[in-house]
Amino acid sequence: MALHLPVSTDYGVTATYHHIGAAHINWRDGGCTVILFSYVDADARAAGRQPLGSVTVVLNIADFTGPDITRAEIYNQLKQRTEWAGATDA
Repeated sequence: MALHLPVSTDYGVTATYHHIGAAHINWRDGGCTVILFSYVDADARAAGRQPLGSVTVVLNIADFTGPDITRAEIYNQLKQRTEWAGATDA
């Protein structure tokens, strides 16, 4: 699973495929720090290409609705944020 959303990069290339590379849950502070890696497309990731960039996003674990924080839940929470509005599942 990943997110599909055209995003301009510093390299002048548009990245359309954004995949969770890491997630760290801090139960004490109530945050979930997510690192998203961005690729030109899904084929680039499948081919083992290097990401064009990455972004770190901190989510509030109180906003998660399920009993467990899953990758799917994280993607759903990301889509609720302004910068990822309009993203679709890839």
